[in-house]
Amino acid sequence: MHPARLEDYGKLAAGARKRMAGGSEDSPSKKKLKQPSIGALLSNANMVTQAAVDDAIANFVIGTLQPLRVVEHPDFIALIATLQPNRKVMCRRTLRKRIAEAAKEMKQKLVKTLGDQATVATTTDCWSAYGKSYIGVTVHWIDVGTLDRKSACLALRRLKGSHTYDVIAAALNDIHAEYGIRKKVTRTTTDNGANFVKAFSVFAQMSRGQH
Repeated sequence: MHPARLEDYGKLAAGARKRMAGGSEDSPSKKKLKQPSIGALLSNANMVTQAAVDDAIANFVIGTLQPLRVVEHPDFIALIATLQPNRKVMCRRTLRKRIAEAAKEMKQKLVKTLGDQATVATTTDCWSAYGKSYIGVTVHWIDVGTLDRKSACLALRRLKGSHTYDVIAAALNDIHAEYGIRKKVTRTTTDNGANFVKAFSVFAQMSRGQH
């Protein structure tokens, strides 16, 4: 190349390389990145979403057996506002709805899981508190894939009137049928109270009669 043209060629080549790289530094269309300030980074360091706050509140109320009205207590609201100033606390009605929906979903999953089991065992007990009677039932099974023991609570509900053998037998039958395990229960463990002894005798007859 002629020496007189060498300098011009160098300028043209340099310009082409800049255009291929996204434009020259002086191009008005080139976007400049804005670096966030340290203060902005620190202010968002512990920020969580509203959904995460709602889940945490629901888990706290359920896990610690708090009354639903706790979410409307000024001190509880102040606590959440201190930890997460830009988040809100759900009202009692919303919390009740969330818990009901979560319980419904959990029950559906449990019914499906128990439907895959060939056999299960249950436990049950009755007691009285503040003049009211209650029955509790749990279910237990062996996971066919991992051989791990699994357990779940089936019911904790009121028993109207005294917990006599016929009331207990009917309640157990209803709970087992509700979860689709009435014909899968191989054993039920409880105490040796006279009402339970007679209830299981009647319950066994009811089960045999419906096969």
